[in-house]
Amino acid sequence: MKTKNLLLWGFLCLALFSMYSCSDDCEDTYTYTRYNPVFKQYSDFRIPITATDAKDLAAVGKIYYKAPYLFINKPNEGVHVFDNSNPESPVNKGFINIPGNIDIAIKGNTLFADSYTDLLAIDISNPNSPALSKRLEDAFLDQYSVSQQGILVDYEEELVTESIECGNSGGGVFWEDNTTIDVMGDVTAPSSNVSTGVGGSMARFTIPQNSNQLYVATISTLKTFDISNLSQPTQGGNINLGWNIETIYPFKDKLMIGSQTGMFIYDISVPTSPSYISQFNHAKACDPVVASGNYAYVTLREGNMCGAAGDELDVVDISNIYQPTLAKTYPMDGPYGLGVDNNTLFVCDGESGLKIYNSTDPLNLVSIKTYKDIQATDVIPYSNLLLMIGEDGFYQYDYSNLNDIHLLSKIAVKQ
Repeated sequence: MKTKNLLLWGFLCLALFSMYSCSDDCEDTYTYTRYNPVFKQYSDFRIPITATDAKDLAAVGKIYYKAPYLFINKPNEGVHVFDNSNPESPVNKGFINIPGNIDIAIKGNTLFADSYTDLLAIDISNPNSPALSKRLEDAFLDQYSVSQQGILVDYEEELVTESIECGNSGGGVFWEDNTTIDVMGDVTAPSSNVSTGVGGSMARFTIPQNSNQLYVATISTLKTFDISNLSQPTQGGNINLGWNIETIYPFKDKLMIGSQTGMFIYDISVPTSPSYISQFNHAKACDPVVASGNYAYVTLREGNMCGAAGDELDVVDISNIYQPTLAKTYPMDGPYGLGVDNNTLFVCDGESGLKIYNSTDPLNLVSIKTYKDIQATDVIPYSNLLLMIGEDGFYQYDYSNLNDIHLLSKIAVKQ
């Protein structure tokens, strides 16, 4: 009986405490970031491909060069087209509207582009009047979440302030979703009408020289497409690469594929059936890769979704392609893309600018020049012409004389 009385008193005290708490006017105010999903319906992006008059550069993405034209992606909207016949004065020719576009590759007069879930083949014989030749629907469907609301393509940030009674955690409303939607950057191109263009090191699309295959590295898969008939591409096989795949780079009869945990090397001597050769592992970081001779160059960048491996340039010995090994590490400040042309290495080191090295001896890089006043993102070295994209614009440099590297032109980003 005594125990029951104690329990009764306990419940009464709890009830009185609850009533007192509910009548209290105390409130806590919390501010947090909410990420609201953005959906697209197929009807939003399966529309005719059109071109508009030239637009100023705003947000810029990846770059691609197919002489004499330069293409600069505006993420999720399309590509700017410039006539670069005179690198000292590129001419803004127009803008090709491609909803959901991030990457492109070009062979002959056909531009291949992603449009959210679809792969497009676009005739750019006249870049001012592009014509859709083929749409491969759902070529990249496996990279998206799909619901009755449509295809999940992005998240929009919203700053939310809420008032909650003191002592109430709010049922776990304090969350931050860091999910990102990331779907699909030897350089001298022959002058043939069916030549391919050149992409940067951050690219996910590539067409090796003299190849009839388009290779696409999505976030988890290597996809192949037969483009022997340029206007009618057909989808080939898929190879599971794991997760957090970021970039693809053609090197001889190989593909160098960069992921957040390492570099994968695939043999494409049988173009339709890429086969795994080897891999070089590192701690988690963002890492584009390029190669020349017996060495591959990998930049590692920490922060955000990239991990915390450190900021550095790794030189990887690939003389034995079956056993790539780390040969040398150079400290960097926050590197992004990079490029190599024979014995000249270009590294985009973020806010620390563009760094240019003599790489005759990759284990003893010699600094040639640093441009500190730009935030460099990616580069394409092309026949002594360096094309570079940064947050504030597109730059071109003449490096035919390494003792006199100089700026040819800049296309500024308009805020």
